Amino acid sequence: MVHHAPAGLRAPFLRDNAYLAVDFFFGLSGFVIAMSYENRLASTLKIKDFIAARILRLYPIYGFSTLLAAALIFVSRGLCHPRVLVHDMSLGLLFIPNLGGRSPELFPLDKAAWSLFWEMLVNIAYAVLVRFRAAQSRILVLTVAASLTVLGWWGTHSGTVDGGSMHSTFNLGFARVGYSFFAGVLICRLYKRQGLPRMGVRTSVLIAAVVCGVFTAILMTSFANSAAVQMITISLIFPALIYIGACVHIPTGTIPVASVLGEVSYPLYLLHLPLFGLLLGRRGAALIARYPHEHYLLFLLVAGCIITFAWMVAKYDIAVRKRLAALYYRLLDWFGSRLANLRSVSQTG
Repeated sequence: MVHHAPAGLRAPFLRDNAYLAVDFFFGLSGFVIAMSYENRLASTLKIKDFIAARILRLYPIYGFSTLLAAALIFVSRGLCHPRVLVHDMSLGLLFIPNLGGRSPELFPLDKAAWSLFWEMLVNIAYAVLVRFRAAQSRILVLTVAASLTVLGWWGTHSGTVDGGSMHSTFNLGFARVGYSFFAGVLICRLYKRQGLPRMGVRTSVLIAAVVCGVFTAILMTSFANSAAVQMITISLIFPALIYIGACVHIPTGTIPVASVLGEVSYPLYLLHLPLFGLLLGRRGAALIARYPHEHYLLFLLVAGCIITFAWMVAKYDIAVRKRLAALYYRLLDWFGSRLANLRSVSQTG
């Protein structure tokens, strides 16, 4: 959120390394998905039910952020370019990257959604591999190695592991998610195999503080400006942080706080860009220029509003997902009964 804030609101020490958080997110996602679904996918959970579960988890807030961004553009610009707006909104709602459009972004209405697109694809690929007994660790190691090789080649030639442009971001996306997600899966398997006892509360608090400090230093300073350091960060530091974080014991008193942070993180990721436009809009630059010495206070005010709104959306999203899940299973029952009737009719006929 800080990285995407208008230039006048940015902290002076902030550098352009916050995009590396996407790679950390992919790795964390691989760990969590493997922990939650791998055993069930290998036994009873069908691929279609897994995909439905992921869509129900990811799409409602994504769809809301897309519609919100489209509404803000319409209110601010009117019908200056109606075809472009309808085109971008249609592709966005269908979750299709805008590879042939005028915009330099894969998802013009919410540019942060490009990583969500790759997240959905790798989730499906992982489910297929597990379900068909093709997700052996040696295969995932080869996938991780191949993806890391592509990232290293790109970093050597471009000086960064960031795509930089629309098409390079799309083309490099498979390598970034291919390494980090499946590395997260392998870390999860290692974690479950080790069976290590969790750290004590005091040690956990200390380690958690160190992890947060390292993570912040990487993203918000010039530490990771070179491609070599970025590769070390993605390939070694982030996996280590995920493994260490899994071993940390959460004190009972902090569980409600951790739960709220977890609920807020996803809507905050998708909604902060449209909300920056809503809260600041055209007057934002003038407001920042008028009060240059108060930009920290202004940022805290705007950030507080965005986080509060994201929290409210997270609470509403839980109820929406429950209703959509119930609707999904009712539709499955309906189609199942219809299919059974057709089979009985064909057999008797």
